[in-house]
Amino acid sequence: MLLTRCNPLEAEKLRKLIAGERDASAKRKPKAPKAKTKRQVQLVEETVRKLTQGGHWGGWELQLPLYLSREQYNAGGARWMKAATAKRHIDFTIGVLRKWLTTMSSSDEQRARIRGVTLVRLSPNQLDDDNLQSAFKHVRDAVFAWLACGDSEINRKAIGHYDKTVQTGRHQCRYDQCKTDAHGIRILLHV
Repeated sequence: MLLTRCNPLEAEKLRKLIAGERDASAKRKPKAPKAKTKRQVQLVEETVRKLTQGGHWGGWELQLPLYLSREQYNAGGARWMKAATAKRHIDFTIGVLRKWLTTMSSSDEQRARIRGVTLVRLSPNQLDDDNLQSAFKHVRDAVFAWLACGDSEINRKAIGHYDKTVQTGRHQCRYDQCKTDAHGIRILLHV
């Protein structure tokens, strides 16, 4: 009934559509190319070494395989992604500091002698100063929480308040970046 009211060409198209046949004259859209897989990021190797100044102990240098980028923090309101990144950076940094530096030196007085922290971003590309500081936010919080608490329990809700020693002048914190083939961070703890 419906087919009789249409012109013959439209009736044929409707009959094929209902029957599930394809129209040979209709142009097919080309398939979109498959999405590329996420590129693999090459990370640096985890190392720890003691720094010496004039034959005396000068602190520690830690090189960690941690990927920092400004996009992690400028996620356009992706609150859960920011929170997951923050938790991962804090847990990883505190875990490495406790693992390596507790085994290398069990005394809390050497940790108490640390006066300066230099955070270096290792990457093939560079960030400007504002983005460099924001990329290191959670790593800095973790380092200063470790400096304040050592191996004792850290208050996770107040993790950002442990760096108040920078404002009082007890500690100094500097930021730097270095071009390398692999991504990572270097933490220099100076006495």
